[in-house]
Amino acid sequence: MTNLDKSPQDYSYETIRDKITNCPNPLAQSIASLVYSTGARVSELNKIKKVNIQEQGNYLRITCKVLKKKYKTKKNQERIAVVSLDETWLIVPIKRLMEGKNDDDILIPMYRMKIYRILMKEFKFNPHFFRSLRATHLSQRGYTAHHLKHFFGWSSVAPSDYYVGLNTEDLEY
Repeated sequence: MTNLDKSPQDYSYETIRDKITNCPNPLAQSIASLVYSTGARVSELNKIKKVNIQEQGNYLRITCKVLKKKYKTKKNQERIAVVSLDETWLIVPIKRLMEGKNDDDILIPMYRMKIYRILMKEFKFNPHFFRSLRATHLSQRGYTAHHLKHFFGWSSVAPSDYYVGLNTEDLEY
């Protein structure tokens, strides 16, 4: 199964929580928690340092550098992901990555392709699919296209059409 076989609406919040929580590989679980919670690209994951993750009130604030090669981006643009401390299934594996690291240490000091292989092996879908899942789940929780634009560091709201996969039940109220 790849992300071509499934679309984001086929994976509920509970399904992805169970997949990440039940992952037997602790490193893959931690990487998946970080990529899902931040909506970061794999190439952005190996730029996140311990200092980029801070507890603020009831949230964990994660700052990621936005790396875009094909699109025009402001230099040194950052995305700020906010994860509720209530989402312990995401918080615990991320904090595991932080253990024993200095503030300027990179949390995942490996090449992009190694991260990609670890996630593909454990989750059987393209790691970029976590980005679509996060966008879909945030949209289901009430985030608008403008909220998603700021969360993901997009220059417009247009990518939300591509990343968010809603079904008819999501549109009922």
